[in-house]
Amino acid sequence: MEESEYVELTNKILSARGKPVCIQALWDGDTSGWFLILSVVLKTGVLFNKKFEEMYLTTIKKGGDIRIFNGEVPPWPEVAVAQKIGNRLSKEFDAEFFFPSPNQPDDECPNWLNRKNGVHCVACKKLIIPSWSQYRRKDMCYSCEINTK
Repeated sequence: MEESEYVELTNKILSARGKPVCIQALWDGDTSGWFLILSVVLKTGVLFNKKFEEMYLTTIKKGGDIRIFNGEVPPWPEVAVAQKIGNRLSKEFDAEFFFPSPNQPDDECPNWLNRKNGVHCVACKKLIIPSWSQYRRKDMCYSCEINTK
């Protein structure tokens, strides 16, 4: 990421209403592949009127799923970019950096606001939202579950 892009993210956070409490990186995907969404969680209001709001910062995408078939990933280059930006922003704004799945794409991880509803996968220990499916284990992420079959 260019320095000018980092400055843009910083300015976005500075112009937001509220105090940054968390910078988060979460995986998402579509028909063209996996990508990371970087956002900031802001605390707004005072005393009994406190609330948290999530604000989108940027999308980090370094290619489509063809990378999987070509043997280019892992490692996922999005992870290095997200960690660099997330750690830098979290230090600058004295906020937590929350990245529940840095080792592999997984869109079943909770965001920072819902992290207390998550459970740790018994195999890889990453924080996940338990599956509602009667056909899936509630205590294991999808990647670990398919690798144990």
